[in-house]
Amino acid sequence: MRTFLAIDITPEIRERLSAFMERSRASLAGARWVRPEGMHITLKFLGEIQTDQKEQIERALPGVKSQPFQIAIRGLGFFPNARSPRVFWAGIEAGDALSRLADAIDETLAPLGFEKEKQAYKPHLTLARFNPDTKSSSLAASAKSQLGGTPPEFGTMTANELFLYQSKLSPLGPTYTKLTRFALEGAPIR
Repeated sequence: MRTFLAIDITPEIRERLSAFMERSRASLAGARWVRPEGMHITLKFLGEIQTDQKEQIERALPGVKSQPFQIAIRGLGFFPNARSPRVFWAGIEAGDALSRLADAIDETLAPLGFEKEKQAYKPHLTLARFNPDTKSSSLAASAKSQLGGTPPEFGTMTANELFLYQSKLSPLGPTYTKLTRFALEGAPIR
């Protein structure tokens, strides 16, 4: 099964993001928009795992301790940049609590054979993706219009749990299923 670890977002934030995406569709032609029900904050992509690996993950992750923390969803951006965008995203602000959690998960799962991330953790919520052959000049102009003005605020939530998700790919896009819940409780991660 194809899996990843992530924090779910609240229904209120999901509704605000969905309304924003609907308003933005016309100005970002060529975008493949994510389904709002599938939006989440990825902490670590695990890839294909077997049942015994799932059980190992479920035993290991309760050892990762983090107090609940605040996450603000605000601002917009593009990876790698607005001139040749591949991903359109909403920003995540959580101080260093979110990156410490991602690092602690990385450290905890490394002995189980999961490769540590090579790049620094960059939290974001993917809103849309673009095909590499999409005309960059028209996207750059649309991107500037999306990024102009005051950055939008989508809301603040408390992260108090994370989930092991299964991802099933299909021609209509991925479907995500929550497999296991892990509470964020205990001493802060250092």
